[in-house]
Amino acid sequence: MTTRAQSQEQTKALQNPASVFSLPKGDLGRLQANDESLKGWLGKVGLEQKGAITFIKENGVLFRIYTDRQGSAHKTLAAPNAIRNRLLWAAHDCPLSGHHGVSKTLKNILSEFSWPGVSRDVVTYVKSCHICQVKAPMNRDKKAPLQPMPLMEEPFQRVVVDLVGPLEMSEGGNSYILTLVDLATRWAETTPLKHITSEHVAEALYRMFCRLGFPVEIQSDRGPQFISALMAEFDRFSGMKHILSSPYRPQTNGSVERFHSSLKSILRKVSSDFPKQWDRYLPSALFACRQMEHESTGFSPFFLLFGRKPKGPMALIADSLLTSTMAKPEFSYRYIHELHQCAREACHTAQDALRLVQQKSRDRQLPHSALKVFSTNDPVLVLLPDANNKLLISKLLIGFLR
Repeated sequence: MTTRAQSQEQTKALQNPASVFSLPKGDLGRLQANDESLKGWLGKVGLEQKGAITFIKENGVLFRIYTDRQGSAHKTLAAPNAIRNRLLWAAHDCPLSGHHGVSKTLKNILSEFSWPGVSRDVVTYVKSCHICQVKAPMNRDKKAPLQPMPLMEEPFQRVVVDLVGPLEMSEGGNSYILTLVDLATRWAETTPLKHITSEHVAEALYRMFCRLGFPVEIQSDRGPQFISALMAEFDRFSGMKHILSSPYRPQTNGSVERFHSSLKSILRKVSSDFPKQWDRYLPSALFACRQMEHESTGFSPFFLLFGRKPKGPMALIADSLLTSTMAKPEFSYRYIHELHQCAREACHTAQDALRLVQQKSRDRQLPHSALKVFSTNDPVLVLLPDANNKLLISKLLIGFLR
């Protein structure tokens, strides 16, 4: 296992995630068979194990199976040494992974992969991450323990909203982030904002709720945007009960404050090369937060909301390594070309469908229509549009004109 400094050139060469998918067919089993660190695991294939860990081979590929205390079996691919640094990069440095700490990076890897000494390698890799070292917040004084908030049993029964900023203005003109955290699942939503007036905040919340559904209760601090008359009307219109936190006590909104800390930490790291494009990295940062197991719930927000694991970088790599055809260097071009062809075919199909609908409309209308013919100097009524209301027909007919 090499440190971050020792593998700096290799890591830089892996900034394109497609390079992780470049193993030819059959190479995975060969790499496993020739890997000295996997000899012990390979020797246990087919042997009856008394503990919770067993080893199997499928299509020449080695897997490790771990049975947890609940009796659920978890099958992970045994990663040979040749691809481990790439897996570490994908589990930690990738924008979809978000530069999490040792514990979450390890869980990210173990969701699909394992190898002897994986915990030690993750510690070495994360501790030597230069971006984490320079972007992580300094140690802060410990606070007194807080009283727990009431537990929510259903998703979006109560949500907590807040604002982050002002931040450095992005190239898109955004300086703030409106955040929303569901207390039941810890699912988070964000919207970058240029302004934080009551109108802008209410409109952004309305768009969120149109996607998620309107919550029963909404909790916020006493910022002017949240206690305005417009927000009170918005709450009344939406049927939501608005709960305001205690003055000068941001700890009341502890769940969203902790999310802010994680979100800002991830954004600083994944957008370090392009700090003025932080708003473009918001979806990646959100995915990194949603896919990881939450300390409070023991599940990822994604799983609690959708009932399944998200397909993140680790799952994508595992699927690619196990498929019969692996990506080649021209993968990106071929994918774009096929996507373009698919889009063109879809457009042609849509156009054919539209033509059919138009033809049916003409066929239905034809018996009830008649061609109107005008000759020069025929008197006519002229319909002129009104600047204030185009539907006031009585005021629009001017005539007779020739």
